[in-house]
Amino acid sequence: MFPELKRLIEQMGKDRGIDKQIITEALEAAMLTAARKKLGQHVDIEAHYNDEAGEIEVFQFKTVVDKVLDRETQIAKEEAKSTLDEDAECGDSLGMKIETSSFGRIAVQMAKQIIIQRVKDAERDNIFDEYKDRKGELVNGFVQRFEGGSIIVNLGRAEGVLPPVEQIHRETYKRGERIRSYIVDVKKNSKGSQILLSRTHPSFLKALFEVEVPENDPTVLFTTAGMHPLVPYLMGENHPAGKRLTSVQKCIRTGDIDEVGDATHHTFFEMLGNWSFGDYFKKEAIEWSYEFLTSPEWLGLDKNRLAVSVFVGDNDAPFDEEAFNIWKGL
Repeated sequence: MFPELKRLIEQMGKDRGIDKQIITEALEAAMLTAARKKLGQHVDIEAHYNDEAGEIEVFQFKTVVDKVLDRETQIAKEEAKSTLDEDAECGDSLGMKIETSSFGRIAVQMAKQIIIQRVKDAERDNIFDEYKDRKGELVNGFVQRFEGGSIIVNLGRAEGVLPPVEQIHRETYKRGERIRSYIVDVKKNSKGSQILLSRTHPSFLKALFEVEVPENDPTVLFTTAGMHPLVPYLMGENHPAGKRLTSVQKCIRTGDIDEVGDATHHTFFEMLGNWSFGDYFKKEAIEWSYEFLTSPEWLGLDKNRLAVSVFVGDNDAPFDEEAFNIWKGL
């Protein structure tokens, strides 16, 4: 009934990260259900997975008696001696192997449903065990779909839920777009495990800052370009001026001194700072900056004369692909 069963069990365990024993127990339970559907609930039946044979073996047990009153649960002593065990005695319980192909289509369908449900339950338990101790961590994922205002995030083997209340105001995402979130809670319910995500939690910005900005950063930008005085507020303290700040500071560039002199590199320049303490993030900052620079309502600069650079990556942090894609899409 299940061709190449051994290979399928091993492959399913590998693909879904489920212990082989859980799968075989699900198969055994499914075959018991199918057998009882065929033979009745009162019969004594056992199912076992034979690893060497690569099959689920089903046995019906009958009690050896002198006179048979119930053929479903009893077997005559003489018949038992001749067909099952020559040493059989009255009172013995002997098992007879049943061909699973005789169970019928309905019983087989029922068995399949039990297997599917058991595997799903095992997957949900694995997901819960994997994420239950990860509260307070940042996770990366992709926008999979939208349900009633919530964003369902594909985290790989699991899905996370980003409810409307945990989303940043005016922030929009498209299906398939990459998204980083903060794990607020992991719950287990009748439908499985629910991973609750947030992009507005007070600890989200702190966790994001700890990942994106290395401790004791020695670069000129971090220590002299306006960020350093704001570190306490980026880590969660309330700024007396609110959640949005702007700054202007004169800067000296030394990291690419050899390239100074072309149209996009300067030694001395003035930097405009656009700071958010949890009110908006990179996507909005870039879009608003572009609007400020190019819109006739503001500076009205020719977009063809703008030069944009993004972080290329180093040993401490990866290439800023998110900023690259945002700028490229403008």
